[in-house]
Parts: sequence; C-alpha cells; structure tokens
Amino acid sequence: MDINVQSFKSSDSKLPVQKLFLLRSPDIEDIEKASLKDEVLSLIKADDMTELYQTCSPKLGWELDLSCVDAMNAKHADELKNLDDKIADAEENLGESERRRRWLWDRRWRRWLVLHTLRLGYFHLDFALISRNIDKAKNLFDEGGDWERKNRLKVYEGLY
Repeated sequence: MDINVQSFKSSDSKLPVQKLFLLRSPDIEDIEKASLKDEVLSLIKADDMTELYQTCSPKLGWELDLSCVDAMNAKHADELKNLDDKIADAEENLGESERRRRWLWDRRWRRWLVLHTLRLGYFHLDFALISRNIDKAKNLFDEGGDWERKNRLKVYEGLY
C-alpha cells in the first residue's frame, strides 16, 4: 500500500497528531519517518508540549532528552508564576473590573487546557485521564463558560 504523506500534512495545525499517526504506520518509509520525527520534535519543543513528548518518546523508540524535559517544565513553571503574579498584581493595584477580567482569562485558559487534555486522552485511549479531566471540566464549566465549549464537553462525555 502506497500512502501519500503530503496529503496528511496540515500546515495550519499546531498539534502533530497526523504526523505521529504516520510515524506509527508500517507503510511509511524510514526516510520519510526521519523527516516526520524532526518535524514533530520541532513542534513539540516550540510549543513546550512536555506531556506529549514524554508519552510518545517511549512508544516511538525515541531517547528521552531529560534536559529538554526540564527546560520545558521550567518554562511551564515560569508561565504559571507569571500568571499568579499578574493575578496578585491585579488584586492589589487594579479595580474590580480589571480583577474580574484577569480572573475570567485565567478560567478560560484552564478550560482550554482541560479540553485539550481530554483530546489527548482520547488520542491515547487513556481512560483514567479522560475520566479525571471530564470531572475537572464539569467543575470549571459549573462556574461559567460559553455554550460551544459546554457542548464539546457533552460530546466528550458521550464518547466516554
């Protein structure tokens, strides 16, 4: 079976899911897999996708670069500290509307992360991860959220 790898590549996608699928396919030549691996690793490192890197490396036979994992985790910790500092600054120095705006942004960000984690859980068929994140998402959406993401959560629950 001859697969046209170019038809699977998506230039606008930030998640390397299609490329990971092709890396697992026995119908793809080793030369093409080497270039796909480079593309996936560059996307993972560019967006600091630590969990994806740690999960896919053993499955695809890649050597896990612990210094890269530590660097990505450090960036995540810095970003979380930065968000916490912004919230603390808003509570001290800004008015009620600015504080609410920061709080809403933080909640939107958390909902976005939980939904993406759910998608990764479905990709890897990790039912424990799916169950935990459905519960997290329900709690976050009970506090508020737009109808589109609430509908996505209902679809994910239905799939589970």
